[in-house]
Amino acid sequence: MLEGSARQCGGEASGRNGGFCAPSISHGVSNALKRWPKEAEQLVRLGRENLVALEEDLQRYDMHVAFERSGKLNVASQPWQVEGLRSMQRNYERFGIACEFLDGEALKSHLDSPAYVAGVFEPNYALLNPVKMVAELRRVCLAQGVQLFEHSPVTALHQDRNHQVLEAGLGSVRAGKVALGTNIAPPLLGAEVQGHSHL
Repeated sequence: MLEGSARQCGGEASGRNGGFCAPSISHGVSNALKRWPKEAEQLVRLGRENLVALEEDLQRYDMHVAFERSGKLNVASQPWQVEGLRSMQRNYERFGIACEFLDGEALKSHLDSPAYVAGVFEPNYALLNPVKMVAELRRVCLAQGVQLFEHSPVTALHQDRNHQVLEAGLGSVRAGKVALGTNIAPPLLGAEVQGHSHL
């Protein structure tokens, strides 16, 4: 497996995020229910399993990333937001997700602020240090035989018979398949090409 990076691993968004680890692959339960109602139960289950698997991998490869299941507190300051939290609580209970509705002194024990009147606490939510995560992922990948090509921005991508050719500053790479992960960088493919690419 080859992995390329325009700069050193973690030099961009991967090393600069908030380090939030959600038990979700669908950007939340309500989003799963809204967009994929028939698959929502499976998406919720897979999201929860995903967080468990991440923690197991961190232990398996002895990755020191300051991983901590500290939970997440969703808060409300307006009545309509409180109703949104109640709806969130109902959805969570529907799928067996642990949560607790908080107000008054119960909320104060988590967050003592006059700005908020209610909250829903999710214990199954984690944080980690993103810079340490990238460094540890890099270490483990190298130990597993993954080839990393840092400081090698891909400037062009084209097809040559049955291969994709990636042009970089120091040369080119041929591959059967390519997964583009450009994040905030400009895409290599124009909008008219992306829908028809055989990447």
